[in-house]
Amino acid sequence: MTTPAPKPEVLLLQRIADVGIERLETHFDVIHLWDSPDPDRDMQYHAETARGVLTGANIGLTPQQVDRFHKLEIISLHGVGLDRVDIDHAKHQGLRIAYTPDVLTADVADMGFGLMMSTLRRLPQGHNFVMAGHWAEGKQPPLTRSLTGKRLGILGLGRIGQAIAARAEAFGMEITYTNRSRRTDVPYAYEPDLQRLADWCDVLMVAAASSPDMQALVDDSVLAALGSEGVIVNVGRGVLIDEDALITRLERGELLGAGLDVFANEPHINDALLTLDNVVLSAHRASATVETRNAMAIQSVEHLQQHFAGSKPTHLATPE
Repeated sequence: MTTPAPKPEVLLLQRIADVGIERLETHFDVIHLWDSPDPDRDMQYHAETARGVLTGANIGLTPQQVDRFHKLEIISLHGVGLDRVDIDHAKHQGLRIAYTPDVLTADVADMGFGLMMSTLRRLPQGHNFVMAGHWAEGKQPPLTRSLTGKRLGILGLGRIGQAIAARAEAFGMEITYTNRSRRTDVPYAYEPDLQRLADWCDVLMVAAASSPDMQALVDDSVLAALGSEGVIVNVGRGVLIDEDALITRLERGELLGAGLDVFANEPHINDALLTLDNVVLSAHRASATVETRNAMAIQSVEHLQQHFAGSKPTHLATPE
C-alpha cells in the first residue's frame, strides 16, 4: 500500500475566517502561530520544514524572517497591501508572493465613501447629539456640508480608487485624480501634482498603496492647499499622511474634517485624534465584512493550493 505524500507545512501567522482555516487544514499541515505565546520562537523551530506562510498584509514577513527558512516557497498574503513584505528580497530568494486584490475592492470603496459622507454630514456627531438628549432638550446641531456636487480628488486610481470614483459619479461629484502615471482607460481628469489636486478639490481621498518612497506623501503643504473647507479621507495607508501636520491643522480649524480608517502607528493612534470633534475614526476595518473576509480567506488559501499543485497563483505580486 502506497503511503500518501506528507502535506506541505504552512505557517499561519494571522487568524483568518473559519471557512479558510477549514480549507487550509484539509490540504496542509498547518502550524498556528497566530495564537502562539512565542511566535518568533515557534517560527524558528519550523525554519527547516515550513514550505509556505500565510500572513496578514498588515503583518507581512520581514527579510530577516524570510532568511531563516530553508524550504520556503511562497508567502500568501491575506490582504492587498504589499508594504510589509520586501518583494525584491523575496524574488531574490526565489519566493512567490501572492495577495488578495479584487475581493475587497467593493467594501473598501464603500468604507471610503461612507467616511466621506460621515465626515461631511457629521453623522457620528449627530448620533451622539441625539443619544445625549440634546435634541429632546430643544437644541439643534450645527449645519453640515452637502456631498452632492463636491469636487473629489483621488490619490491612487487603482481598483479601489476607481470603485470610489464610480460611487462618486452617482452623487454628481466632479472627479480628478493623481497617480504614478496617467491612465488611458478612465474618463476622469488627471492632475500629476498632488498639491494642485488638493488646491482644486473639496475632498481628498487617499486610496493609494504605500511604498518606502511614498512616506508622508500628503505633507503639510498638501494639507495647506486643501484648506479650511477641505476634507481628507484615508483608506490607503496611515503612513501616506503626515499625521502630526494633519492633527495640527485639524486642531486649528485649518481643515474642515478627516475620515480615517488607517493610521501611522495603528492600533496605537495619536491621542490627540481622540479629542477632536472634526474627525471620524475607524479601526482599519474597510474590508472587515463577513462576506469579504470569507472571500479573502478562501483566496489566500487557494493561492497556496495552486502553487503546491504546480500552477501559478491567480494574483502574484512577484511577476513571472
